[in-house]
Amino acid sequence: APGQNSGAAYVFERQGNGTWIETAKLTAPDGAPNDLFGASVAVWGSRILVGAWAHQGNTGAAYLFEDHGSGWEFTEKLQASDGANGDNFGHALDIQDDEVIIGARGSKDELNSPIGAAYVYSNVGAFRRLGSGCPGSGGFVPSLSMTGCAAPGGEVTLTLEDGLGGAFSALFLGLTEDSVPLPTGCSVNINPFLMIAAFNLGGSGAGDGGFELPLLLPPDILEGTLTFQTFSQDPGVPGLTASNGLELEISLP
Repeated sequence: APGQNSGAAYVFERQGNGTWIETAKLTAPDGAPNDLFGASVAVWGSRILVGAWAHQGNTGAAYLFEDHGSGWEFTEKLQASDGANGDNFGHALDIQDDEVIIGARGSKDELNSPIGAAYVYSNVGAFRRLGSGCPGSGGFVPSLSMTGCAAPGGEVTLTLEDGLGGAFSALFLGLTEDSVPLPTGCSVNINPFLMIAAFNLGGSGAGDGGFELPLLLPPDILEGTLTFQTFSQDPGVPGLTASNGLELEISLP
């Protein structure tokens, strides 16, 4: 469980008779005690952006949720590229369409003086989680995410967190979403299922394993989707453990 002061955001929808009904409770997939998730919230149509400015030693983060017609789903985590303890990234935020601005009131200059900063993101919502992973050693569920520019010629970075440090892992590529259960309790969330990389996760121990993989999208790539998922050998569980799937929606500028 995330723990005390991890935070939450509640969604209410107005009914035809004027009353408000609670329809969802949103929490961070990697929430921890004292993150203060929900201290700031912005809404634009079917997108909700929630700040957690105390996440990871007051470095801060913001989380994007979207409703594609079947309920609110977490789709993206945003953090400052140069984030540091005490930045309070996510203390203030706003969203309009696929553009986001996020304040970090504690961000420091080159003299280490807290002068604050604002970060602008484009193409938010281009990355969507598919399904969920299955637990590995220590009960940790590997989490796959992506940041960057989802346009032809853009660079994106795949990040895996919460895996088993040193575990042998493989990254698979697909074109569409899928949901095929495996006997181990994991699911294949992408289709087709083409391995594009294999490596040992960095870190050591349960929940400390991960990687960052930069990818350059070809300048002549067409609009469409790519899907990704990782699987790892984990001696602490029968068979393999898996991350969630991830969909990248490529759009022309």
